Amino acid sequence: MGPVKLELQKDLARRLRAGHPWIYKRAIERPPSGLQAGSIVDVVAGGKFVARGYYDPISAVRVRVLTRDPAEAIGPLFWRRRIAKAVALRRAYVLSAETDCARLVHGEGDGLPGVVIDLYGAFAVLKLYSSGLAAHRREIVEALRGEVALDGIYGRDEEIARDDEEDELSDRESRPGKGQALWGAEPPDELIVREHGMRIAVDVRAGQKTGYFLDQRENRLALRRFARGRARAANCFSYSGGFSVSAVLGGAREVVSIDRDAAAIRLARRNFELNG
Repeated sequence: MGPVKLELQKDLARRLRAGHPWIYKRAIERPPSGLQAGSIVDVVAGGKFVARGYYDPISAVRVRVLTRDPAEAIGPLFWRRRIAKAVALRRAYVLSAETDCARLVHGEGDGLPGVVIDLYGAFAVLKLYSSGLAAHRREIVEALRGEVALDGIYGRDEEIARDDEEDELSDRESRPGKGQALWGAEPPDELIVREHGMRIAVDVRAGQKTGYFLDQRENRLALRRFARGRARAANCFSYSGGFSVSAVLGGAREVVSIDRDAAAIRLARRNFELNG
């Protein structure tokens, strides 16, 4: 039995063929009832194949597109290929002796909508932003294990607000869910990683996002150059102090870090200690 077919509303196929990765509830001609979260579906227009993705019955985004190739099946090999490609890019352009933390998989940008995988040394954090991905979690974990030598994989899914009003923004109204070890060892309370030579303490179990704002890596490096010769700097909403430490490493003589979260302030102090 092949994927369930969902017919698009008239004239909506063009944006999907152009690369848009989401299909909202109202874009489906006859929204199905009883279709399980994570079910693989084929989106069609006039009976012709447009895209294949996974179904999320509680999100405003009902289908997230995984492929536009009708011959590409969604299974263990699919996840392995996509994750392998994403990891290869990070190995080529990000990871080095000076940097052992990076966003290995960045959702739609890597052809895996709703999937975020962050690497912190020997541990990875998997964050899923759709209830439709829970059914595929094991295959994602196995694919990651096959590509990266790890001590453990930790899960920190988002709790997505149910789409009661068909609001396209409802997916943004989410909060971190409870974390759990998905494979291997539990991560310690503090992981020490390197970012362009800077040492950073990360709490992947209770810290913000997956523990650190990895997407700001190059901005922190740029700040080092900008801070050279500066007397003072202020870092508002400083969290664990990555920008603050970067400013000092760049040559700033004084940095004021401002945050109301006591745990974040403790991490920031620890990160100053780690970097002398």
